[in-house]
Amino acid sequence: MSSEAEQWDSDLDERATPAPLLQTFAWGEVQARVGWTVERVKSLSHGAMASVLVRKVGPVREAYVPRGPVPATAEAIDSLVGWSREFGIARLVIEPEAPESFADVLTEKRFTQTTPIQPQHTRILQLQTPDELLKTFRHGRRYNIRTGIKRGVVVEEGKDAAELARQSAAVERRESIHLPDRRYYELLLDALPWCRTYTAFAPDKREPLATVLVARHAGRAYSLFAG
Repeated sequence: MSSEAEQWDSDLDERATPAPLLQTFAWGEVQARVGWTVERVKSLSHGAMASVLVRKVGPVREAYVPRGPVPATAEAIDSLVGWSREFGIARLVIEPEAPESFADVLTEKRFTQTTPIQPQHTRILQLQTPDELLKTFRHGRRYNIRTGIKRGVVVEEGKDAAELARQSAAVERRESIHLPDRRYYELLLDALPWCRTYTAFAPDKREPLATVLVARHAGRAYSLFAG
């Protein structure tokens, strides 16, 4: 990790606990390699900061701030809007990590709601023993899990971009949606400080049954893909 990256992430940690993955230096580097221009802004009001993703759409430029600014305050929003105007941004999309009540602040700042890119809500789960946690699942899910255990399904940790791509292609066909290709998954696995695949295998044929892509940062685990 470069000194610039270390300094950015250190400053981010001072402003948010836990700091959001999507505002880290490494996440910005990933986005820079898939077509975005990354502007890391530290000059916001009250010491706030933001990793801003910028791209051209026709003759104009638009900016997207995932899980920022950090921290999310009314003053930081005003400062970010001012920076965007100076930078010639025609459209600014922000998805700050903030309580639901912060929507009132954004409305006051004349932001309008659009289709969300990131999950809008989070849920905090109490960690329990496997048996206790299993009881909270629906009957069908409990049955499938127990069947998998009885049949000897195993889960392996790795960095299997090829299997991610295979599972993605299957999901694309099933759901009629577009998902990243193998190169993007390789980029995530290589660029993020901690990123792994967890692949479930049938014990007899060693046939992959499912794969999850997980990244960790600041005490959180992020599920980036499951198929």
